[in-house]
Amino acid sequence: MNPFTVDWSDGAIDDLADSWNRAPDRKAVTVAENVIEQRLARDPVGNADYMKEGLYRLYEPPLLVFDTVDTVQRSVEVVQVEYRP
Repeated sequence: MNPFTVDWSDGAIDDLADSWNRAPDRKAVTVAENVIEQRLARDPVGNADYMKEGLYRLYEPPLLVFDTVDTVQRSVEVVQVEYRP
């Protein structure tokens, strides 16, 4: 099965950069971002919790991401990132 394409909105990229800049363990943020990317590409619906109106959330410490999924286009857009140590 083909993986999903994962895109990050400009706001999510800004959130991720802010999280990385303020984290005491920047490597943990980088690792979490990579794991999130892999999990969303593999199975964004199965690896995340459905919230409402097409919005999902995925927690990979220390990052919590919110995303939308288009199963027809096989794409995911991360729309927000929160730093949760």
